[in-house]
Amino acid sequence: MQFRITGGRLVDPGHFDGIAGIHIEDGKRAAIIESGQTGEQDRASNIQQPGTRIFDASGKIVTPV
Repeated sequence: MQFRITGGRLVDPGHFDGIAGIHIEDGKRAAIIESGQTGEQDRASNIQQPGTRIFDASGKIVTPV
């Protein structure tokens, strides 16, 4: 199953801190798409398959567990 978490503040200490989308496939991070990246929609559509569940995390903090 695939998931997309969009619009949240992604915090991965020592690696990333900013507004980004994250694509999760088979329980693992498949891609991080920084907000405002050139071609963001193109890369996202290459990964996202039909049936991908999308979660809007606007105003929330997203961190790894």
